[in-house]
Amino acid sequence: MSGDEETRAAAELRRAGLQWRLDSEDRPGDPACLLPRVCQACGAVAETDPPATCPQCGSEIPGA
Repeated sequence: MSGDEETRAAAELRRAGLQWRLDSEDRPGDPACLLPRVCQACGAVAETDPPATCPQCGSEIPGA
């Protein structure tokens, strides 16, 4: 998002009675550290760090 777009977005939020706030602790999505948990066979994410078994297809997710 460019500077002009951010300025316009902030103005729209103010008009709606909201506030533009960048909070480094409040980011959407999952952390990148989950990448080792992704099953190479089906793309499911294991509940624990590898080595693990895929909860969806049963494939082994090897450790590093």
